[in-house]
Amino acid sequence: MRSAHLMLAQQATFRRYGTGDTGPLVRAMLRDPALIIWLDGQKNTRKAPNENLAREVMELFTLGLGARPAVTARPVTAAAGSSW
Repeated sequence: MRSAHLMLAQQATFRRYGTGDTGPLVRAMLRDPALIIWLDGQKNTRKAPNENLAREVMELFTLGLGARPAVTARPVTAAAGSSW
């Protein structure tokens, strides 16, 4: 990510939601422009869901370090994330 403005905004999001409930943090990160650009989420559509965005958000913000979702869950998760 080469945008200092977007990274600064992302840091503000972490500061705002990082110590609270996981739900608001995950919702905020799914709408975070820096994360979306970094993970090619702008290419995410209902017909062609971006599994990378869904998988990374799930791994980074909900499952924890070292946890990997089942391979069969990825398309379903990506499809769910494409409707945001």
